[in-house]
Amino acid sequence: MEEYKWIGAVLVIGGCGGFGFSVAREAIRQERLLRQLLENLDFMESELRYRLTPLPELFQLCALRSNGCLKRLFLDMSGELDKHTEPQVEVCLRNALDANPAIPGRIRRRIYQLGRNLGRFNLEGQLQGIESAREGCRRELRELERNRQERLRGYRTLGLCAGAALAVLLF
Repeated sequence: MEEYKWIGAVLVIGGCGGFGFSVAREAIRQERLLRQLLENLDFMESELRYRLTPLPELFQLCALRSNGCLKRLFLDMSGELDKHTEPQVEVCLRNALDANPAIPGRIRRRIYQLGRNLGRFNLEGQLQGIESAREGCRRELRELERNRQERLRGYRTLGLCAGAALAVLLF
């Protein structure tokens, strides 16, 4: 009977610790996605500025440069614009975001911000919209990078400590 308590305690500590590690992994994932989005915003700006690339093709090219959920988003966005189901880029972008729930809230906000400006204004207005979205991404990235190591270690430690405390209370 005593060994079952130890097995239970280890499982509780491991489960809570795993949760802390998954929170830390999600923070790292968000940083990676923000960097990838920043690279794509730079690419979008140069494509619009120098080649006047049409938006469906622009999102197709961004998909080729991306991976994971951003790749899926850019492909969906390109498809939405190709189908011309909705003339407004913002609505197409919302539809594409709704089809991709794996995109974290921080990145969603920046993509919504981008969608409000693309296809609506002249070239200069669109470039300003890209710059605004890029600045928002930079702010989000700075916030995530501030005290990064301490915060990630804190998530992991908190998970393990919470598990240990719960194990003590239960067993």
